[in-house]
Amino acid sequence: MDRLEKRIALSCLLGTALLAGLVLLNALFGVFYDTDHFGDTLFLLGAGWRVAQGLTPVIDFGHFYGGVMAEGIAATMALFGPGAFAFDYFTLLLLGALSATAGVILFRRMSLAGMAAVILTLATLMLTRYPLELNDPIIGVVSTHSFLYNRVGLALLLLAGLYSALRAASPRGDLLPGVLVGLLVVLAMLTKPTFAVLAPAVLLALALQRRWHGLGAVLIGMVAALAVLDPTLQRWLGALAYAQAQVGDKDSAQVGLLMRKAVQIPLAQPVATTFALAALATLFVTRTQRAAALGLVVVSGAGVGMAATMGGNGSLGQLALPMAILIALAAAEIAHRANLAPAFTLRAIAFCLVAAFALPHGANLARAAIEGYAQRDRMLISEGPYASYLALSKGVGRNSTPAAQYEMLADGIAALHRLGDPSQWGIVADNGVIFEHAILGRPVPGYPLWQRPEAPELAPDLPIAPEADIAMIGRSGTMGEVGRILTAKLRPDFIPCTTSTHWTIHVRRTSAIACPTR
Repeated sequence: MDRLEKRIALSCLLGTALLAGLVLLNALFGVFYDTDHFGDTLFLLGAGWRVAQGLTPVIDFGHFYGGVMAEGIAATMALFGPGAFAFDYFTLLLLGALSATAGVILFRRMSLAGMAAVILTLATLMLTRYPLELNDPIIGVVSTHSFLYNRVGLALLLLAGLYSALRAASPRGDLLPGVLVGLLVVLAMLTKPTFAVLAPAVLLALALQRRWHGLGAVLIGMVAALAVLDPTLQRWLGALAYAQAQVGDKDSAQVGLLMRKAVQIPLAQPVATTFALAALATLFVTRTQRAAALGLVVVSGAGVGMAATMGGNGSLGQLALPMAILIALAAAEIAHRANLAPAFTLRAIAFCLVAAFALPHGANLARAAIEGYAQRDRMLISEGPYASYLALSKGVGRNSTPAAQYEMLADGIAALHRLGDPSQWGIVADNGVIFEHAILGRPVPGYPLWQRPEAPELAPDLPIAPEADIAMIGRSGTMGEVGRILTAKLRPDFIPCTTSTHWTIHVRRTSAIACPTR
C-alpha cells in the first residue's frame, strides 16, 4: 500500500470521525435544531413513538413507508429514551451498522482507500442536516431532519451497486456478501415502497455478468429477510396502496413526469455526471470489463428511478451525486485491480467526488450545530421529549413556517398540561402538529401522522378516530383543509373545552377531562 493511499484512507476515516463526533456532541450538549421541514421531524419521531407503544406500521396505522425506519427509531428510543435526540442516536447507530455491513460486503473487493471513501459517503448521507432534495446551494445554514428515508435508500443503493459491479476473487466469495445484499434490498423495499426497483436491478446486473453464485445468494437473502420482516408482503403492498391513495392522482406521481424527473436528476449535476460517464466509458472500451460496466449502468439506472420518487416533482438538488460516486468508485476499483492505464485518474475523480460531496455537508452540519446552540435561549419547551428542540424560520426549503408550528406545539403542550396529565389521552390536531410523541401520550392510530386532506383516515364518512379524547383546531392564521375536515367531524361527539393562544381545544363528550368552561 503506497503512502498516498494511506493518506486518502486516513483523511476519509478522519472526516467520518469528525462528522460522527459532531453529531454525538450535539446530541449530548446541544440543541435539536430545525430551520425547515418541521412536519417531517414530528412525522419521523411520531412514527417511532407509535412503534414504541406496540403498533406496527402499515398494519396498525397508515404509513407511506414499510416501517423499518420507524422500528429503528423506536428501538433507539428504548435504548436512549424517547427524547428528540433519539433521531440522532439512530443515525449514528445506522451509520455503524452500514459501515460494518460495507466491510463484510466489500472485503477484498475494494482497496483500503476505496473502503474509507465508501464509509465517508455513508456518514455524509446519514448525518447531514441538508436535504439532497433542495435545489439551493449549500451557502446559508440549513438544519433539518427530513428525508432520512431517502438517504437511507441511497446508502443501500451504494452498497448493493458496489457489490454488483465488483466481482469477488472466486464465486464462493460472493455468497455471504450476496446474502447481506439480499437483506439490504428488502430493507430498501420497506424503507420506501418505490425503492423495490433496486431488487430486479441487482439481480439483472449479476445475471449479465454470469455471477450465478452471487445471484443465488442475493435471492436467498431476500427470501430470508422477507420471511422475517414481511412474509405476505402486507407491509410493502399496504404502504404502496396508502401512498397511492393520497398522491396517486398528483402530477408528481404521474409516470411521464417521473420519467422526466429521472432525466433531469443527472442533468442537475453536470460536472459529477460528466465524470461518471467518463468513468463508465473507460470500462466499456475495455472488452473484459463491459459486463461489469453494464451491470453498473443497470443498478445506477435503478438509483435514478428511486431518486425520481424523492421529494417533489422539481426536487433535483444533489440526488445525482450518490449515483455518480457509486459509478466513479466502482470504475476506479475495477481499473485499479485490472491495472488499466487510467486507473490513477479514475481514482482521483472518485475521491474528488466524495470530498466534494462530504465537505459542504460537513461544514453545514458544524455551522448548524453552532447556530442552534447560540439560539438556545429561544427554546419554548422546558420538559418532555422536545425540551432540547428549537425551530426557527429561514424559508430556505419548501416549508418556510417551522417557527410558527413550533410555537403552536409549545402552546398546545402547555394548554394540555393545564387540563391535567395529557399522557393519558389520545390527541389529534391540525396544522401539521402532532402531540402524541411530544406529550408521551396514547397513540391515535386512526389519525394520519402526515396530515394530508386526502388521507384515508379523513374520509368524509368516517368520524374522528375513536382513540381520540381531544381534538385541537388551530385558531391562529387561516384554517387549512385538514382543520375544516376536523371541524366538520366534531359534532356530536366533541364539545368545546377551552382555548389557548393558538388552539381551540375540544374534548370527547363522554370523557372525564375537566374543562374550565364545563
